[in-house]
Amino acid sequence: MIDLARLPRLVKDRWASTRRDLGMISLLLQGKHPPPLIPIAAQAVTESAVQPRALRVEQVVRETPDALTLWLTDPSGAALRCLPGQFFTVLVPVAGKLERRAYSASHYVADGSRLALTCKRIAGGKVSSFLHEYAHPGMLLQVLGPSGQFGVTPQPGLARKLVLIGGGSGITPLWAIAQAVLAEEAASTVTLLYGNRSRADIIFADALGELGKAHPQRLVLRHVLSEPSPDFASGSGILDQATITQELGALGCLGRDADYFVCGPQPMMEAARAVLLREGVAPARIHEERFATPQLAQEELPSTTQTVELAHKGQTTLVSVAPTETILEAGLRHGVMLPFSCTMGGCGACKAKLAEGSVAQPEPNCLTSQERQAGQVLLCVSHPRTRCRITVP
Repeated sequence: MIDLARLPRLVKDRWASTRRDLGMISLLLQGKHPPPLIPIAAQAVTESAVQPRALRVEQVVRETPDALTLWLTDPSGAALRCLPGQFFTVLVPVAGKLERRAYSASHYVADGSRLALTCKRIAGGKVSSFLHEYAHPGMLLQVLGPSGQFGVTPQPGLARKLVLIGGGSGITPLWAIAQAVLAEEAASTVTLLYGNRSRADIIFADALGELGKAHPQRLVLRHVLSEPSPDFASGSGILDQATITQELGALGCLGRDADYFVCGPQPMMEAARAVLLREGVAPARIHEERFATPQLAQEELPSTTQTVELAHKGQTTLVSVAPTETILEAGLRHGVMLPFSCTMGGCGACKAKLAEGSVAQPEPNCLTSQERQAGQVLLCVSHPRTRCRITVP
């Protein structure tokens, strides 16, 4: 019998994880769905109506000192298909609480046999630190998705021009998009402008180079480094408005006939949008993916607690929402089993119809202009300004 009290913390955690995984395998062999890493119903956050599934870590690949890729499979053999550019939400227990973070599918796998999620370690990040310290082959993770409207649907008959602008870990959905388009659309071209601090920080550096060699006429790759080195071809600086204008101009990509996909730090994304709009690119051709939850400024938040009437699954519940709470947070606190996934306004799992009242909702988010006009709101980022009546599907 193993005495867990005598084991170091990491070994103890690994042993507990392995024992739990063996139990999950037993359930799968019996045709039963395994439970989450920790019972979701036991958490302060009510179980999501979007059910997670247990995926097995098959491989952990260190891309850079602070970025790793988890290659996942479904132990049941089910496919893990998604559109290039979409993301998945990973749920992990940290300090007794179920935390969730969204990570883009970072590689294109046509048959859906595997899923790759790339995670960059963030200083103080609970989930990224957990994954970097404890992720190992054989580990089971609870995952929701796919989600999101960012990305492309590969179509072999298309001949389109894509310009991808990324910074840091923003490469993850762009890398999947580039792979998919080059593999499936023989007449399409891709230009990738990618900014980082140094050569050592470039995620997928070697793979990007190999893809360029495989498609020399269809992929143009341009690196921009704030700390360039003489032995690596790149531009110099950060991707601000001046640099983006200069680089896209030199690459011949400042036109109105391309579709632009942008993902990276907020200042870079704002700079890219400003440049593209100034050059006359139609807003519909600018596609953006943000990794940060949109936030309202303090002065935009409601000043008083509001009452929200939530109608869901045949039941109506009156919920009091504090000024700093979202409607989702208040609803879950009141025990309403609301649907949600990413909790950052990016997937649309918590969309609901605002039948009466007014809400403050930060931009940008995943709602389309048509959905906004139809009265759709996102519960995970919305704050009620007045008494509201909301219908949840």
